Amino acid sequence: MLNDKSSQEPLTEGTGPVAELIREIQKAKRLLRMYPSNNPVYVSSLDTLYNKFSEVLRTEGELKLKIQQKSILHNGEQVYHNPERDDNLALFFFKDGVRELTFTEGLTRDELEGFMKILTSEIDQEQATDDVVTLLWERDFEHISYVVDELYLTDEEVMAEDRIYNEIKEQHARDNEALLMAYKDALEAAEETERATFTPLNEADIENISLEIKRQDLQKSTKLVTILFELLYLQTNRDDLRNIINHIKSTLEYCVLNGDFKNANYLLDMVKENIDKKFSPDISGNELRKIYDYINSPLMIEDLGRRIDTLSEDIDKEAFLKYIGHLNKSAIPHFINLLGDVHTLYGKQLLLDALTILGRQDVKLLSDGLRDTRWEVVKDILYILGRIGTSGALEYLTHTFSHPDERIRCEAVRVVGTLNNPNAFQYIKNALNDRSPSVRITAVRALSNIKTEGVKKVILTELSKKDFHLRDLNEKKEFYRTIAQWHDAEVREFLIKTLKKKPFLRKRKTNETRACAALALGIMRAKEAIPALKNASREGDDLLREYSISALERISI
Repeated sequence: MLNDKSSQEPLTEGTGPVAELIREIQKAKRLLRMYPSNNPVYVSSLDTLYNKFSEVLRTEGELKLKIQQKSILHNGEQVYHNPERDDNLALFFFKDGVRELTFTEGLTRDELEGFMKILTSEIDQEQATDDVVTLLWERDFEHISYVVDELYLTDEEVMAEDRIYNEIKEQHARDNEALLMAYKDALEAAEETERATFTPLNEADIENISLEIKRQDLQKSTKLVTILFELLYLQTNRDDLRNIINHIKSTLEYCVLNGDFKNANYLLDMVKENIDKKFSPDISGNELRKIYDYINSPLMIEDLGRRIDTLSEDIDKEAFLKYIGHLNKSAIPHFINLLGDVHTLYGKQLLLDALTILGRQDVKLLSDGLRDTRWEVVKDILYILGRIGTSGALEYLTHTFSHPDERIRCEAVRVVGTLNNPNAFQYIKNALNDRSPSVRITAVRALSNIKTEGVKKVILTELSKKDFHLRDLNEKKEFYRTIAQWHDAEVREFLIKTLKKKPFLRKRKTNETRACAALALGIMRAKEAIPALKNASREGDDLLREYSISALERISI
């Protein structure tokens, strides 16, 4: 590309109010060239610049700028420097002999606009008949004066540099002629007489810009995306507007499907910024809403899902989640469909994060995924509901407690235990009688987070059931660890009574239960249980002896 500065010395500028003013001049120069004088952006940019000038002149009284070939000085300090030749503010004046510019207090907005029209004119082109000095002289500004070096036309060094530069520029321009012409046709205003006129773009011009965006890196692409949006302001025909919007959609799709969510976000931010604007008396930014319909469509989201698996950890998570923030709740069902199709761990996590963001917009719509036939999808939806943590989710997931897959029932119990809903207790209590040990263990763990008197009584009731001692050791340990959280006389008495119970039938299972009671007494550090624990530690059952000794050691600490 012409003037690729990536390998050149960067443009440098000073600090302070004058340097800031010059930066504002450069910014206004770009915007004023891009928009007609009746455009709100033009008016706002000029007003901002005028206010900056007024602030500086109120402080300084007079602003005197020394012009060098590549720099601008104020009071002997460099406030602008650019070693490049393109878009060089200092060189713009220097090459025509201007060596000093002075702005005095009382500068009017009309004077400033006239000065900026000189900056945005095309006098640097060969066909121009006037130079900077001539244009300044014709304007005859009251509060802007200048000093000219009368010998500048014989400055052979500058003229030689110009010749070499123009030769290089012409060589590079051949490789970019189509794109540069598109830019010129779209963005350069003709010299204003009564109103600005613009050269319309054809399909090939816009296609060149769209293709160029796809070839550039992030920094350059953002500039090209800006240009693509500026074209919207030049359109007076709906067909042309839709043509540009289609290219914006194409560019957005390219960014998303290549994992470039930073550029995708920049583009969507531009859409949002322009969506309420009016491009012409008959055309508004509402046409841009079609882009939001597009990014929320099943086709776009399905393509995104395939790319997530392919790109995997190359995706910038922060940029991806910001992109998800641009979507609306209509995307929820499409992302749910992706859950069973994305297989990489990182890709699955991105989807879960995306649905957590989207699900907050409509919990009911997210909960519809609980009726999916794929158990892993249902489990993921339950997990997301738990992350969102809204108490209102309970009414949508109650049917999952009777799901045929115990993995779903376990996750349902776990999630309900995290919801701040008074009705959750009853569902967890019912799960204590589930046919699956895994579900019952999950239920008692969920109850351990509640710690109310009602929960204590429910657990003691379960422990007192005749067939409880027949359950698996791991399940019994979980129940006894939970009941040990209540440090009161009723619980200690129940545990000591259980520990002292002598087995008659099913000795092994009964001794397992007694060992679990010893475990709970050790957790509670119940000193009144020491005699019973000592007796149990001398019995012949290995597990009972081990747990009793461990409890005694814990109490003695």
